[in-house]
Amino acid sequence: MTTIIEVVQTTVVDSPETQILVIAEGIAGPRGLDGAPGDLVFTGIYDNGTTYVMNEAVQYNGSTYILKDSSAVGVPPTTGLGDDPKWTLVASKGADGTNGTNGADGAPGADGADGISGDYNALINVPSEFPPSAHTHSYEPANANIQAHISSTANPHTVTAAQVGAYSTSQVDTALSGKSDTSHNHAGTYEPANANLQAHVASTANPHTVTASQVGAYSTAQSDLALAGKTNMFGFPVDASGNYLCTLTYNESTRTITLTPTSGNYDIYVGGTKYTKGVETKVHGTTQGGHFIYFDETGTLVTSTTAWDLLRHAPVAYVFWDSTNSRGIAFEERHHAGRDVWWHRNQHFAEGTKATSGFGISGYTLNDGSSDGVVTFSVATGRLEDEDIQVDTEVLPDGGPYTI
Repeated sequence: MTTIIEVVQTTVVDSPETQILVIAEGIAGPRGLDGAPGDLVFTGIYDNGTTYVMNEAVQYNGSTYILKDSSAVGVPPTTGLGDDPKWTLVASKGADGTNGTNGADGAPGADGADGISGDYNALINVPSEFPPSAHTHSYEPANANIQAHISSTANPHTVTAAQVGAYSTSQVDTALSGKSDTSHNHAGTYEPANANLQAHVASTANPHTVTASQVGAYSTAQSDLALAGKTNMFGFPVDASGNYLCTLTYNESTRTITLTPTSGNYDIYVGGTKYTKGVETKVHGTTQGGHFIYFDETGTLVTSTTAWDLLRHAPVAYVFWDSTNSRGIAFEERHHAGRDVWWHRNQHFAEGTKATSGFGISGYTLNDGSSDGVVTFSVATGRLEDEDIQVDTEVLPDGGPYTI
């Protein structure tokens, strides 16, 4: 179709005239030649793993797209128009249609099988309604009868011997009837009175050969191996509970210190050397003042009025002797062999013995020298701590005289 446009413009002074367009429709021309066949190839539903080439078309989410790039793999089309660098939308998915009307009902199904017959009499005798009536309830948890039944041990359900898998007394009596032999009388030695059993019960010599590992302890061989070569060891080994393997006692009347094994023997270490001991005793002198009882470099228990050397000796006890009244007070001085000897020496000279509680003094009168009675006093119980030793003292009664 040809369009002819003619423009005419006239000019008037001080004002342009309106432009006039004259458009006339021409005669239709002949049909043009058909274009060359296109090369669009429809490949079906989009597959993210397929490599597509230019002009291949896919269906994606209900719409049709054609690839306008040279190739694409793993790049699905987008839903926008003209903004996808690889795909061109050809046909967009149409809107969902409205739901159709429901179809006609189907024919009824076949009847099911008959159920089991019921008790007709039970049904016809049931009243049509249950009118309310005044009544009370005795609830089971609080009911005295049911509680008494639960706690009863008098066989309230009359359970028989057969029900519990036993013979009745009459069955046993019948089975044993005539089977007693009164002519075979003899005197027996019953176990409770048997001397061997009683001796076994009273034995403290490990009659069952219990081992150290069974009581959670190291054997002497294990301890010796672990302690071998430790030349700074001075003192007494302890058991798994931290107790010494011997007891320490003091007899004031004989001025005797005694070490007694708790079982068998005990060991003492001096300068890393182990000495195995049994009962050890030592009588101190009558000199007024302090007496030191200890094991010397040869493992011999000695007493001296000269203090021990903590780097050469293993202390046992310290006794203060009052020669005027022949009274002595003994103090525990044994220490665990596993502790460091230099730590012990530092504690001994830097810290010493401390009263950590108790020892209240009473029973005296201040600023009054009229009689001996006003200067006597009593001392309450207290606790002393000497390095790793803890001592709880008894009451020192009023009377004395005690030197202040």
